[in-house]
Amino acid sequence: MAYPNLKQSVWLLILLLLIGMALGVPVAILEFILDVPLHQSPYLMWILSLASFVLTVIYAHRRTDRNWDEILLLKPVSLLLYLPLVVSVVGLAIVCTDLGTLMRQLIPVPELFLNLIGDLAGKETPYTFAFFVMVINLNVK
Repeated sequence: MAYPNLKQSVWLLILLLLIGMALGVPVAILEFILDVPLHQSPYLMWILSLASFVLTVIYAHRRTDRNWDEILLLKPVSLLLYLPLVVSVVGLAIVCTDLGTLMRQLIPVPELFLNLIGDLAGKETPYTFAFFVMVINLNVK
């Protein structure tokens, strides 16, 4: 039988969340002791997410006794494929940048957007709140 089936997949997702919450408890305690907002550091959140993932994969490895390649679905790639892949990614980045510039020249940003963004600039407005303010103002006008 293939691992994981649907029930086991749901359990692995729940386990991932539980491990993430368990790893967050020491961070919350440190925040309280040091009076520093550690949860706002993206690097710390990346490390906690990576640790949660690694611990979940270790659990799956011990539970199934399968190879790491079978669990992570890693397959060896020829070194000859790296050069065209790098060239393709760099080329795609150049094309996307040029297309973005062209679109900004063909379709300029409306004054309404510029005014809304200008009103929110300089204030310590959360991004989600700024987004909602812009959407509501655009719908009203």
